[in-house]
Amino acid sequence: MSNCCVDGAATQFPQGTGVAATWNPELVFQMGVVTSDESRGMMHFPNRSVDYRTGASSVINILKDGRWGRAPETYGECPILTGTIAVALNKALVGFKSLNSTTREYGWRLKTLPVLRHFVAYAGPDSERFSFSATVSDDDLSLTYLHAWKAVADAGALGGVMSAISGLNGVPSAADRRMLTDVLRGEWEWDGFVTSDCDTISAIGDDFHWTSNLPESCAEAVRAGGDLNCGPEYKHLINASKYGLIGQAEIDLAVTRLLGRRIQVGDLDPPGADPYGNIPLGIVDSPPHRALARQLVRESLVLLTNPKTSVGDKNVLPLRSSGIIAVIGPSADDIAVQAHTYHGTPSAWITVLDGIKQVAPAATILTAPGCSRKGSSTAGFAEAVRLASQADQVIWVGGLEASMEEEGTDRTDDIGLPGVQLALIKELQRVGKPMAAVVISGGPVSEPTMARMPGLAWAWISYFGQDGRGIADVLFGDTNPSGRLPFTIPSNLSQLGDIHDYSLTAAPYGKTYRYLAYSQPAAVPLFAFGAGLSYSSFETTIATNTTTAAPTDTVEVMAAIRNQGPLPGQHVVALFCQFLQSDGVSPGSVKQLPRRELVALSKIHLSVSEARNISWQLRIRDIQGALRQAFPGVIRFWIGDGGPCTDCPTTSVQLAW
Repeated sequence: MSNCCVDGAATQFPQGTGVAATWNPELVFQMGVVTSDESRGMMHFPNRSVDYRTGASSVINILKDGRWGRAPETYGECPILTGTIAVALNKALVGFKSLNSTTREYGWRLKTLPVLRHFVAYAGPDSERFSFSATVSDDDLSLTYLHAWKAVADAGALGGVMSAISGLNGVPSAADRRMLTDVLRGEWEWDGFVTSDCDTISAIGDDFHWTSNLPESCAEAVRAGGDLNCGPEYKHLINASKYGLIGQAEIDLAVTRLLGRRIQVGDLDPPGADPYGNIPLGIVDSPPHRALARQLVRESLVLLTNPKTSVGDKNVLPLRSSGIIAVIGPSADDIAVQAHTYHGTPSAWITVLDGIKQVAPAATILTAPGCSRKGSSTAGFAEAVRLASQADQVIWVGGLEASMEEEGTDRTDDIGLPGVQLALIKELQRVGKPMAAVVISGGPVSEPTMARMPGLAWAWISYFGQDGRGIADVLFGDTNPSGRLPFTIPSNLSQLGDIHDYSLTAAPYGKTYRYLAYSQPAAVPLFAFGAGLSYSSFETTIATNTTTAAPTDTVEVMAAIRNQGPLPGQHVVALFCQFLQSDGVSPGSVKQLPRRELVALSKIHLSVSEARNISWQLRIRDIQGALRQAFPGVIRFWIGDGGPCTDCPTTSVQLAW
């Protein structure tokens, strides 16, 4: 949408994993409002290049393996979080007035036409995407890979669908009638259009060998439910029709679906009839929109570690905004790491270094890159260490870049920091000054050494868009960190298994937090899904309105949260559950069902000493896989993260018929 604006400047938000790391659906909805407003505003750009009412939207593929090259574009590994974030963004894009609205502001009309990607079960290896076919069970399809799609469709926010590049169970996704017609249009009664991804129609024959020539491939794709082709291949439908491979009625159906959506978005309106037609160009890249982009950055930063300093009882973060600060690292002053593959250009890029200078104007800033992101030279180490020795505090900024994790490029060989970045961090840490390390990446970066380093605080953030000031706001305590990981960070490469394997129960320990065998010590990750620290301490209690329940009963889960200080801030309240017999080994355990699940989330702001009560109504049978669990049994609820969470506030309900 406006993030890929090719005419002039537009607001640039964080990448997908950064958006998901906010764990804030209301904020994401506001992001969607801004994006759709700017898309409509760009329709008034003089001599514009494209129609901005339609665009590629959320990548809601599940990140079942963090090495996948397109990890940055996703909303992470959890189908529930992915669905929640995707619904929030796309409801705003299509024209719902609020996140909780059940109808669009102008009825049948669409504000913009977002096309969600990539249907379905596409998650690497990306280097083989035009010929690889994932083997996926019906359980994994329904419980994991289809969940977010169904959530967006049920919310009325699924404008268009882009079919996957790869195949599913031996069938090219661009020609998969079961998915594109039987599921989308049949089971879900969805009435939108499907487009192929680019170059996938020719791959039906050339790479998957599903057909013998291009006219056959085009006919197969249209008959399967593919209405539009990204590329020139559908011109061969003329010959396909001539040869009798496809009938006029099938082509008419595809055209009808396409024109239906174009009419909804205002293509055929007479002047003045489109209710969104008066959104002005001046709204694009406006100060309120820049402020929202900064807030997204603030809330997307995830604080992973924050140990005590060697002086007193103070944590490393937040930093002081005075004295001498050494800002080291290859990504501190490089706009190349702020955006990923598909993006536009803002009126101004604010690097992390720029943001630090804005937040700490009274400080003396010393800066040097120290090394490159992927090179082997240590020639810059000496200067970096010299500056760190002169400083009172050290900030290191590094990580990955788009060329290391993008479409066509997976990180199959290493999930650590590339090049000599870790070696530089070690040298800087030996200086003994309070040090914050900011790792910028779209997918997980695992460095167990960093997690144990005394005096070093570790923060992760995805490619964050236009505004590095939001990062500085958190580092110096103007904003309390509130981001949570949208994926698991493994301890080592061996925990991940085969990237080709789409089974969630695959060896060695299962994939994603929902299936990880935490009972095996070798499976314990470095950081769990949903992990993230704050500068404040939040006291939480949890209870239910009943101690027993049947499958048809609704249980009220109640949480009380108090900010014990020392700072006000946002706080994620994430409710997880686990059927205690669903561990993959207990009698009655169904191995194909998730071992644990995110079931609800809220993000709240609390002043120091302020308390808030939250409650959720959960019907037992509506929890994924509940009707296949062991009854009688026990369901455990807790507030925390997706790990074992043995110290988290917990309550249990006995299950009986």
